[in-house]
Amino acid sequence: VVPSRHDQTEVTAIPLAGVGLTTPQREQYRILWYVSIQQWENALLQTPTTASYSGFAYSRNGSPDWTRLPAPSPQSAADFGPGAIWFDRLHRYLYLFGIRPASGPVRLARVPASFDALVDPAAREYWNGTSWIRGDAGAAHDILPVTPQFTARSEISVAFNAAAGVWTMMLLNASTNLALRNPGQLELWQAP
Repeated sequence: VVPSRHDQTEVTAIPLAGVGLTTPQREQYRILWYVSIQQWENALLQTPTTASYSGFAYSRNGSPDWTRLPAPSPQSAADFGPGAIWFDRLHRYLYLFGIRPASGPVRLARVPASFDALVDPAAREYWNGTSWIRGDAGAAHDILPVTPQFTARSEISVAFNAAAGVWTMMLLNASTNLALRNPGQLELWQAP
């Protein structure tokens, strides 16, 4: 779906999360948060999968063609990669649960729920453990830190059950174990 270079810098680009947005002018956008894979794991050569960076791609008004947004700076790519997107329809925010492009701690950002805001890195706010910091991916606090027993991979799903008032995050440990986490509040995830 997401166009790839298919060269030594990128063998493929994998979409890991997505959301649909409609502008006030009724333009419809489908947006994918993808990771760029430089190299796949090779068990014989004992080389790991290498993910270079993550970014966004979009399709407009039902088109089958996808446009990749410019790649992020190396620093922001290293600090915050794809995971899950949760749409707060009441307050009109998109919450981005991200990790480094391959695996690492889970971090949290949010952005107003509009196409223009989502594609503008300066519009993103990162949770630093006590407040939201605008435009600084490096300020993002680990809401699920890496421990000797747990390292999140990029396959993350997040849901909120309004009737029960409960958040649930389902994700894979780097050792391929499935994990569920339930915080009391959005920013307060339980340590594994």
